[in-house]
Amino acid sequence: MSIRLKLILSICIPMLIGCAIVLIFDYRHSYAAATQFAQQRVAERAAATAAQINERLDSVKTAADATAAAMANRPLIAEPQLRG
Repeated sequence: MSIRLKLILSICIPMLIGCAIVLIFDYRHSYAAATQFAQQRVAERAAATAAQINERLDSVKTAADATAAAMANRPLIAEPQLRG
């Protein structure tokens, strides 16, 4: 190998290794940040959806309670009257 090629390799190889190390660390940091952001967004979305479902279930419960109260206040109908 010529001295010129040795000089080029002695400069380029450490630079390439350094760049690769920097890219790996940057990728890991970016991946961790993106994962954390995605987890936060999913948690926020799940909380909002849970709140909507809870509101709907509360309205269903209120309707069921009202129906039960109305049925409790009705007089009992004998079975022959039901069959007509």
